[in-house]
Amino acid sequence: MKRLSVLIIIVLVAGLISGCRYAIIEEDSRLVSGWAALAESEGQTLFQIDDINTDFFDNAPPVDFTPKPTDTPKPTREPKPTPTPDPNATEPPIGLHSRDEEGETAVRKLQSELVELGYLDDDPDGNFGSRTLKALKRFQKDHGLKQSGVLDEATEALLFPQPAVTTAPEDVLFSEGSSGRDVRVMQRRLRQYGFYTRSISSIYDEYTADQVQAFQEYAVEHYGTEYDDPMPSEETLTALDAGAGDGASTLDIAIPEMPTLEPEATLRPHHALDGVVSENLYQYLLEDRFPTYRLTVQRGDTGIEVERVQRRLTTLDFYYEDITGEYDKPTAQAMKSFQKRNGLQDTGIADEETQRLLFSEDAAASEQVAQPFYIKVSLDDQRVYVYRWSDGGYNQLIKTMICSTGYGTTTPKGVFVSPGQRDARWHYFAEYQCWAQYAFIIKGNILFHSVIYSGKNEASLRRSTLANLGRKASHGCVRLKVEDAKWIYEHCGEGQVIEIY
Repeated sequence: MKRLSVLIIIVLVAGLISGCRYAIIEEDSRLVSGWAALAESEGQTLFQIDDINTDFFDNAPPVDFTPKPTDTPKPTREPKPTPTPDPNATEPPIGLHSRDEEGETAVRKLQSELVELGYLDDDPDGNFGSRTLKALKRFQKDHGLKQSGVLDEATEALLFPQPAVTTAPEDVLFSEGSSGRDVRVMQRRLRQYGFYTRSISSIYDEYTADQVQAFQEYAVEHYGTEYDDPMPSEETLTALDAGAGDGASTLDIAIPEMPTLEPEATLRPHHALDGVVSENLYQYLLEDRFPTYRLTVQRGDTGIEVERVQRRLTTLDFYYEDITGEYDKPTAQAMKSFQKRNGLQDTGIADEETQRLLFSEDAAASEQVAQPFYIKVSLDDQRVYVYRWSDGGYNQLIKTMICSTGYGTTTPKGVFVSPGQRDARWHYFAEYQCWAQYAFIIKGNILFHSVIYSGKNEASLRRSTLANLGRKASHGCVRLKVEDAKWIYEHCGEGQVIEIY
């Protein structure tokens, strides 16, 4: 049995060997022949070439025996040298805990500007503390800047604007399109005198030009053109004093001939009532030469003096009604509140004493609720409801406005606190290539604004947007009639609470 098994194994191995071919992996069959010849020369037989199947060598790709290059070792990196501090490196921006060292004034300069703009009540001391931080953040918020609380480049550009730039004639200081600190000073003065109710922007826009023109018309009508005449120079005043003598009468002495003294070219009168500010007009405002009191007004009176009183009471947060020029009950009530707040007898009459304080820098603003209105937007009614603060709450409905909110759910629901107006009068929607008036921010890009225009002019009104008021038709904003959008734009500001439901 064992022999049979061994025999079977031998047969199988023999068959396997006979079915194989010798295979030598080389470049080609000629190399194999060379090996055979070498073997024969030594008296040995390697194998017969004819027995070799050369199909494999004929079809096999050539083998590359070229030695691979040795990898070059990577150079060792040298350690980076420790940077040397740059003595000319820019200092970090002024922020919390910054302070003026001896000979420095940067923090005091910042604080002085914030005081001038009404954001800070403290005297400048050169120490950037929490009150300065809060004031700076309020300024940044009011001007649409990141509320970083540091004096970065964008904040500095608005807080310390460059002088006004204009291409107007030489006797014009600035006009529409100008900007800068001088514009801001002028706006503050017009606001103080009862001719300007919006926030101080430092930009001479269309509204500012309109208020300058209103001031010019008022001044010319009641005080002539003195506001735009150059002040007499020191030389002129000295010459006039010398001519009069010390107590001498003009009947007893001959008046000497006086030289003709002409103002410089940049100070020649500019009497056009065009909303353009000359150097003389600016100096007139800057030096506080405007006669703030002209006549007493009280309940039942009408006219421009009442309008000035109403505007000034508005900027001081005592009056929230429309500027009508009618001294009605709300105006009298607002005047009483002002008088009481400022230590005057609360008669409700705008007499001389009251007006001289009202139109001065010393007038104290109201301490009552900061936001007189509460605005509700009903998506179901397609209406905007405005409530006024009364008897300790927003209890008095004063306005109902028809509107168009967004399709579907594009107008968000909730209670939002507005940062205020978006732009000047006209706002451009780049995505939709259209215009609207009086944009007021609700949240992000969701705005109150007027009906839509194809261009920056009222003649390009898209009448379909007017016809669609009362139903959903916008991309998320709340569209209103022009007069309603204007009312919100002019009467509401930063912190306005808006509820959409």
